[in-house]
Amino acid sequence: MCAANKIKPVPAPHTLAEFANKVGFSPATVSYVLNGKAEQMKIAATTVRRIQAAASRYGFRPNAIARSLRRRRSDTIGLITGTLDLSWAQRVIDGMQPTFDEAGYTVLITLHRWNEKYEQQEIRSLMERQVDAIITQPLPANGPFYNDLFSSMKTPFLLLGDSLPKYPNLNFVAWNSGAATEAVVN
Repeated sequence: MCAANKIKPVPAPHTLAEFANKVGFSPATVSYVLNGKAEQMKIAATTVRRIQAAASRYGFRPNAIARSLRRRRSDTIGLITGTLDLSWAQRVIDGMQPTFDEAGYTVLITLHRWNEKYEQQEIRSLMERQVDAIITQPLPANGPFYNDLFSSMKTPFLLLGDSLPKYPNLNFVAWNSGAATEAVVN
């Protein structure tokens, strides 16, 4: 085979600006198309098809990390639960997912395995990843950790499924099974 007949791969642009320049549209137009906002921004269907075809040809995808740096939000929520073996956890996740999806959030699910040190490690890890909020199934022994964390962090933090009465400043979503039982039997 002659060297001139070898097909050379087309180098993929690395940034949105490089890609936009390569396809001949403004970075804003390309961004709107690739992020599904073309109709909202009234971008012509032919332009949308051209940009999508070029993105496919080059294998170009928007860089979520670059977008999150620019917007100063990650569009991620950290969810920590004890285990995924419990049907309770699955029902909670199933109930939350449509709301997260509609708001454009990706959920990072992690486990504390009913271990206080694991949970602290997972919370710190999610904070390092700049999640927009943390929801955890609390471990009562971590009450002082939550309290210290809550007073110093800017990330919304929510205890799920239980409250810690010693720490009334912590946000929580819970239910009162005792009151519910009384309502049913009375």
